Amino acid sequence: MTIHRPHLILTAILTMTLFMASTSNAGSITYTITTSGSGSLGGQAFDGEVVLRFVGDTANVVEPAPGVFYNSLGTATVTIAGLGTAVFTQPIAVYADHTYNSVGFIDGSDYTSGKATLGILNLLSPDYATYALSSAFGPVSGNGWTSFTVAGFATDRGAFILPPPGSGVFEAVTSAGAVPEPASLVMLGLGAGVLGCVVRRKARAAA
Repeated sequence: MTIHRPHLILTAILTMTLFMASTSNAGSITYTITTSGSGSLGGQAFDGEVVLRFVGDTANVVEPAPGVFYNSLGTATVTIAGLGTAVFTQPIAVYADHTYNSVGFIDGSDYTSGKATLGILNLLSPDYATYALSSAFGPVSGNGWTSFTVAGFATDRGAFILPPPGSGVFEAVTSAGAVPEPASLVMLGLGAGVLGCVVRRKARAAA
């Protein structure tokens, strides 16, 4: 059997294209903290379940200090039983601190200092001691604490204020199906185009 060199090159190109497309995927991740407490949203008082949610990408996790991890690029929301969902309009970050065995949601404008100085809600548990925000995790409960600020945190429905609750549950969920990044789709298109050209040339030569 004769193997033509152009065919080998084409096969190598297509194989590499498919491999890169399958491995170059967005690492979408959603962090949540679920708790119960009393507070206010835009001046409306509440007393019930509160769910903080941050949707981001694992590619944006940074380590500004040893054992301290942050993800500050994403969309943060709070869902309150009876009041619905509000979107935070100020920078919010999710952090994990191995020194204090803590995770939480904090003021995202301050994350570069390596300290959770203004926390919406932070949880403490030995189970958080090795988590680095880049993978699925939990759900794991922890003791609640926060660097409470009277002014609250800005949302599209007004200030969100939550005094320290007794406990909460932290969870991180990665996307079930990875979505190819634009560059991967371009590579697939180029590979398909090359294959199409070769097929057309062979068809013309055989005619």
